[in-house]
Amino acid sequence: MRKKTSVTEGPHSSCRWAICGFVGLGALVLAGVACSDDDDTVPLAEWVVEFDQKCVETVAALSEPGLSEAEFREISDAAVEEMRAIGEPDEMVNTAAGLLDAIATNADGIERTQSEIDALDQQVLAAMTSLGVSDACIGGPQG
Repeated sequence: MRKKTSVTEGPHSSCRWAICGFVGLGALVLAGVACSDDDDTVPLAEWVVEFDQKCVETVAALSEPGLSEAEFREISDAAVEEMRAIGEPDEMVNTAAGLLDAIATNADGIERTQSEIDALDQQVLAAMTSLGVSDACIGGPQG
């Protein structure tokens, strides 16, 4: 039987990495991205830059020493909301949505097995990598 592990356990848990793995879609500007006619979408390059900025800010906030679990979750939840408010990118919509869903799942406070946490971490990492997230975001909070 596998031990259940809280997603908010310990400042260096892999889950905390994934929570902060908030798609630090770095300043990797993808050339040739055209604007969509749909008002709810933003060019992928802009989405990546905005997402990365929010991710890096969140990583810094979550790296502050002495955060309680409640403070950690509050920061994480607010960041996910702000990231969703960026809108949908005009490309790679499913990848971006899957990433945000995985981050939100990691931040929901439900206990998961280590294998479930590892699977979510891998999902977040794969999405971040394919979207071009910055290393500053992928690294997650330190502390």
